[in-house]
Amino acid sequence: MDFLAVKMRLFLMGILSLFLFGCGKVVEQSWEEVLHKNTTIPSFLVLENENQVPVGRAVPVGNDLFISPDHLFQKSEKLFWKGEKIEVLVRDFENDILVFRIDNFFYDLGNFSFSPPAVGQTVYLFDGQKKKETKVLGVGEEFKVENWTKKNLISISGTVEYGDSGSILFDEEGMIYGMIIGADKRKNRSYAIRSDVLMQFLKDNVE
Repeated sequence: MDFLAVKMRLFLMGILSLFLFGCGKVVEQSWEEVLHKNTTIPSFLVLENENQVPVGRAVPVGNDLFISPDHLFQKSEKLFWKGEKIEVLVRDFENDILVFRIDNFFYDLGNFSFSPPAVGQTVYLFDGQKKKETKVLGVGEEFKVENWTKKNLISISGTVEYGDSGSILFDEEGMIYGMIIGADKRKNRSYAIRSDVLMQFLKDNVE
């Protein structure tokens, strides 16, 4: 009986090893698949110009609707996602907001805060493909983008790079507080549209 028990134990251990080996291969997924399975990290997509060069990001806000900074569209007048041209629905030059539609929606909707974060609060954004920690410096800041002065923005420590416009600010629970629109390297800070402003704009302008 002892011999049979040992054989059975070895057999079960072998099955378990094969199972774990197989599970290990499951992690070899695309960045988007890994990102969207993490419930504490809000979903986003990468927008490209007509030359397939990444220029910024967008956040899902409902069904097949997304929101991104309008200055991305101003620069090229054409934006694409995986080769598919976006359908522009509403533009707001003053607040740098663009709402558009893409078919084949599959991104999880994020949780948007209806109040600004506290000054000094720790928030996160994605710098390239890395989760980056930063601090809220202010919630009523001004920043000039193109020919427009944006008001009532969130300012955070550190500067984002080209292609990071549209990146989201979020906390450990995945609550979204804003969307990056630019940076001032002289002041070593970046700026974001507040999520409560985004939600009010959607309420007022999108059915």
